[in-house]
Amino acid sequence: MKIIREIDADKSAPTGQHAISYPQISIRTNRTPDRTNLDEIVEIADNAAAQFPIEDQAHRSEAVFKKLTSYFGSGTLGHAWIIIFNSDKDGDYTSYGFHDKYGFVKNGTGGGTNDRPDRKFNISLTVPLKNLEETQSNLEQNVIPNLIIQSNIVANAMGLPTNEVSGVYTPINNCSWFAGNVWNAIKDEPLVFEQDFDGAAHAYNWGMPFLNDVTSIGDPGMIAESIADIDQSKITLKDVTLSLGEKWDRELPFVSCLDEKGNTVEWKDSRISSNGLNIDTSKAGVYNNIKYTFNGEQGKVDSNPITINVKIMM
Repeated sequence: MKIIREIDADKSAPTGQHAISYPQISIRTNRTPDRTNLDEIVEIADNAAAQFPIEDQAHRSEAVFKKLTSYFGSGTLGHAWIIIFNSDKDGDYTSYGFHDKYGFVKNGTGGGTNDRPDRKFNISLTVPLKNLEETQSNLEQNVIPNLIIQSNIVANAMGLPTNEVSGVYTPINNCSWFAGNVWNAIKDEPLVFEQDFDGAAHAYNWGMPFLNDVTSIGDPGMIAESIADIDQSKITLKDVTLSLGEKWDRELPFVSCLDEKGNTVEWKDSRISSNGLNIDTSKAGVYNNIKYTFNGEQGKVDSNPITINVKIMM
């Protein structure tokens, strides 16, 4: 059986995205932008349940839970996690993740709790973070404790031991469910992190009555799809002051550039244009509202406007 999903972690940004101002928050996943085929996940669960008679609801439930939790928690379907970078210095970060056998983990580094900033990923979304202390306080005192409570409610419905400190990882309360909820609690524009799932259609067959109330399920592939739909193109310039007679170079104002996927674009890339700009340094003058352009797959994006000043240095 082939599960439609692909893990391709080929990118690394251990100190965050330098083209974005600090502090910043990033949601990352090692999945490619292709949602998981839930029909085939259902088939796995159906096969697990079929080991026992339909009347034996307890054993059917136990078999399905064991199979799906192991499958989701193994990393086979990928992983999603959150990192807050305070600055571009090594180690100056806080990570948040949700893991099988552990539940909520802050600054996870182990093999089963790896949310390190040097962990490679396939796609990410990084944005500036305002009010760092207030945001982190809200996350750790309100948002995450509430998610822990939610995970314990589901665990209790499944007949599992609860954990008031870290919550309980299940196929429903998985890494994508956690990362997506944390991200959406911070950002005004919600990120889609769940697929529709008709839990009621499987509640009796799997011996799980609580599934009657389940209508969606977190999926790292869905997170990747959602991020891929966002145009992250951005080109940033800085003001420049030149002395009279100094050599002009078009690269001088350039700070950074990102393509539509959030990947770094180097200055020499042909997609960056300085729009025919030519600065005459033989005489004093001020050049206002200067912009460069990045020509990406989703169209042209202009930089912030800058000023170039040519003057006599005293």
